[in-house]
Amino acid sequence: MTLAALKKRIAFWQTKLNLNHWTIDVKIVEKPEEHDDAAACVLRASSYDLAEIQVAKETLRTHNAEELDIVICHELMHIHMRDLDEASLFALERLPAKHQEGYHARLMHEQEGLVDRVSRA
Repeated sequence: MTLAALKKRIAFWQTKLNLNHWTIDVKIVEKPEEHDDAAACVLRASSYDLAEIQVAKETLRTHNAEELDIVICHELMHIHMRDLDEASLFALERLPAKHQEGYHARLMHEQEGLVDRVSRA
């Protein structure tokens, strides 16, 4: 898949998921910056509606159209979660240090589960 085709597919899902107010840059990379073993990742600005989706070249070679749509929706759902993530990190920083690691691990697990379930709907 070409970068132009990938951008078109992401734009389609961006509209479907009501994220048109976001500016999303798309890159095809050897390995996503945040998670080098992931199919893709999203880097979000913390206060502006700006994001970058990085898709691994291998993902484009190995995923069919339906699987790629799930990957795209997954990353777009992480964009939707930005403000909730920021609020959760605000709470995390106010917990006693001894509870922060457990809270963060549980939060990340539940968030990833939610994103996975919704992106496959």
